[in-house]
Amino acid sequence: MRLIATNGCQIASTMYIEFDMSQPKLNEDGTAVKKANGQTQITFRYIVFGNADELAEYKRIQGTFYRFNDKKQPLYFSAQPFPMPLPLCISIHGKLFVDTSDLDMAQGLIEKYGKAGEIMAKDCLDRAMLKIRKEKANLHSISNAETTVQPTETPESID
Repeated sequence: MRLIATNGCQIASTMYIEFDMSQPKLNEDGTAVKKANGQTQITFRYIVFGNADELAEYKRIQGTFYRFNDKKQPLYFSAQPFPMPLPLCISIHGKLFVDTSDLDMAQGLIEKYGKAGEIMAKDCLDRAMLKIRKEKANLHSISNAETTVQPTETPESID
């Protein structure tokens, strides 16, 4: 797995999550978990994307909590709603977390600069989405290359 060290964390460079659906969080008996105010607690379900090595590491880290959908895509669950695809990272301690840096930046810009901050925040989020789209396209091309490589090629010639 390719890792990038930043702020004391190792970040998987191509793994990310994308919203799939929301559902009530359930107790072991199948009843919905209620918040203190009586409302049902919601869990957000995301599909995990990454290269084969990253997804294998994700599965290892999740252990008995590893889940996948009917298309065999790995799933990530969170109580937090993430409105856009975001990087899924692995800390130096082997814990998973979602990198919300771009969302945090956008929120900070709006709080500090008001209406002007909203324009800057939109630009910030647009750049973040472009970065994810490029990673998504790269993952797709890597996946296709892995399935079409001829036995005589060496790994160096794949790039």
